[in-house]
Amino acid sequence: AAFYSPFFDAAVLVRWNFDAAGRPYVAGASLRSGAEVEGGAPGAEESLPRWMMADGPPPASLAGQYRGFAAAFSRQFPPGAPTPWAAWAQPSAATLNVTGRLAMLQAAILVDLQGLPESPLREPLAALRAAALKGDAAGLAQVLPAGNPLSAQAVAELPLPFRCRLCPVFVVWDDRQALIFLGDGSALRFGAIALYDARPPARLVSLAIYDLEAGAGAAPPALAQREGKP
Repeated sequence: AAFYSPFFDAAVLVRWNFDAAGRPYVAGASLRSGAEVEGGAPGAEESLPRWMMADGPPPASLAGQYRGFAAAFSRQFPPGAPTPWAAWAQPSAATLNVTGRLAMLQAAILVDLQGLPESPLREPLAALRAAALKGDAAGLAQVLPAGNPLSAQAVAELPLPFRCRLCPVFVVWDDRQALIFLGDGSALRFGAIALYDARPPARLVSLAIYDLEAGAGAAPPALAQREGKP
């Protein structure tokens, strides 16, 4: 089994076995990057998640990477076939290092983003999440920018289990913009993409919904026009 994070492009590979009574237990685990799973061997060098280094809109790159990993995992570990675990038993040192540092950095950013009084995105993000949770179309209309591809009413009518789990899970930013992925940390296939102008006073530029298995969905217009690395 693979527990895969598309944002970190890393997977915990878990080997399961059964004891004499037929009860399953974990017989081994290893951390590998998506690129290593697709290539079938550990990488020698550390590298950032592939979607962060790709040209073009990040949502499209993230969706393509997600689908590529799923296809590669199915090829490497076909159902019913013996698992060649010896080749995968040792974690990748390169992936451990880069994923660990990136995870610590993201944790600090997400805490500061929502908790620091001086964070320019703290209040706008809280207002968006509160209006979405309530299904408040009028409140969402005040938060969403004019001409947003997804209307306030459409956001308000999204299923409650989706709206109540719209928590920041990953952030990409520069000196002008912040791209915030919101979703349920235990079900990263679905989520929302909020693009903010991060210069005080911060403002929401666009909001879109994505399904990584189906594709990137409606990417924010400002983001779709912006090529290059995030």
